[in-house]
Amino acid sequence: MKKSRSNLKIILCFSFLLAPFSTAVGQENRTFISALGDDANNCRRVTPCKTFAGAITRTNPGGEIDVLDTGGFGAIPITKPVTIDGGGFVAGALVSGTNVVVVNAGSDDVVILKHLSIETVPGPNGELGTNGIRSSR
Repeated sequence: MKKSRSNLKIILCFSFLLAPFSTAVGQENRTFISALGDDANNCRRVTPCKTFAGAITRTNPGGEIDVLDTGGFGAIPITKPVTIDGGGFVAGALVSGTNVVVVNAGSDDVVILKHLSIETVPGPNGELGTNGIRSSR
């Protein structure tokens, strides 16, 4: 009886110690994108993603996405609190025929966009994007 209680205590202790790590599996507090990146990557500095959309799925709420070089990184679908920093590069969010940045984060979520070039480009029929930044708030 004492041995089973002891085992239960050990299991519970390990469960409480490991619980904080299980919620952030696969996500980072800081992710990176590059024109040479790939959205199949984990978005760390040495293995960056290629698009804002790819990086935001791998970034923890309240985290930051940093741009490593100049490029056009696609639309920015924002669903959580996040900072996106283009740094000293021409970090373009380029789309045609739709909104460039769509913020669907919570009403108390803080979204920060810094050093970005937000542009719509003509589509195959000459159509432009509808909005640079669109918020559901």
